[in-house]
Amino acid sequence: MEAEVHFSFEKDSKGETFLLDPPSMRLQPKEKKKLSVWAYPTSAGLLGDSLVCWIKDNPEPVVFRLCCQGGHVKLRVSPQELHFNKLLLHRTDTQTLVLRNDSPLPMAWHLSGLDDLGDDFSASQGRGIVGPRTDFEVKLDFKAEKIGITNKMI
Repeated sequence: MEAEVHFSFEKDSKGETFLLDPPSMRLQPKEKKKLSVWAYPTSAGLLGDSLVCWIKDNPEPVVFRLCCQGGHVKLRVSPQELHFNKLLLHRTDTQTLVLRNDSPLPMAWHLSGLDDLGDDFSASQGRGIVGPRTDFEVKLDFKAEKIGITNKMI
């Protein structure tokens, strides 16, 4: 016997936080199908709702409680400026940037402008992911290849 199932959310009928696909499906006995549920929190904190599954000719719906954690993402960089020491030619000075993620979510980062710095500068990593509530260190090297003062920004 085929089961016809319709899905909805108890509170979020407009799909402002939770979305699902497909909104309904037909299932044969022992058949499995995938129901995708997405959460797009619109504010910080814990947001919850219930997924209601209405099965045709069944008087009681099946209800699954759902929740998601919303958070404001902000990646802090310390220090804001790096000052490399005066160096003898062909020597290297290494400075460390600390990327701090205080949010409960992982955060992707990317250093832009590295190619514009030239061959004198290099970074241990140009992009990556900082885990939730963790710090990540990026090492920046300056190798003195010619005499002069270098003032660069990324």
